[in-house]
Amino acid sequence: MYDLTLKNFTILSPAEHELVLSWRNTERVRIMMSDMRIISLEDHLAYVARLPQLSDRRYYLAYVGDRPVGVVDLTDMTTDGTTCNPGLYTGEGSPMGTGLLLEVTAFHGLFDRFGYKTAWSLVKMENADYSAGLLRIFKMERHDNGDGFWKHVFQRETWKEVGEPLMKRIYARFKVSRVVWRDPEGETVSRKEGVPS
Repeated sequence: MYDLTLKNFTILSPAEHELVLSWRNTERVRIMMSDMRIISLEDHLAYVARLPQLSDRRYYLAYVGDRPVGVVDLTDMTTDGTTCNPGLYTGEGSPMGTGLLLEVTAFHGLFDRFGYKTAWSLVKMENADYSAGLLRIFKMERHDNGDGFWKHVFQRETWKEVGEPLMKRIYARFKVSRVVWRDPEGETVSRKEGVPS
């Protein structure tokens, strides 16, 4: 059994920063982003240095055991706990299914750890296959955002119905026994229902 560890960007090592930036700058990740430019290490580190002052976002490098597998981000976090925009990208060579693992982990953190009520994300309309998969798996609502993006909306109540059972299955597949959120303030360990002991 493995820990699924989410390590806050503000406490990453220099090698970890280079790793997440190398993933972010691949074409397969950039084409999914609203900002598709290649980001320099200097710009990346400057942005990370500002994160402690930005209360509306958190970025994490995800590990399964000792293996880094991708990035989970929570952005547009409202101060009243109503809405947040989760996102992710997988690392090069990550096992099949890692995207779904990170997706359920993002929702698990968003709804169960941080207590948000609604998740929303913008997906480029040309990424129709990815968009359709999210809608089907998570029973999301889809709205035309009017600017070439679909806005997917996912409610906490639906997470309890469809997300938690899926989380249990995907965590069992990856042999995840617990989720550890490693932040500058310390660690939070989840052993909630649906995370095998």
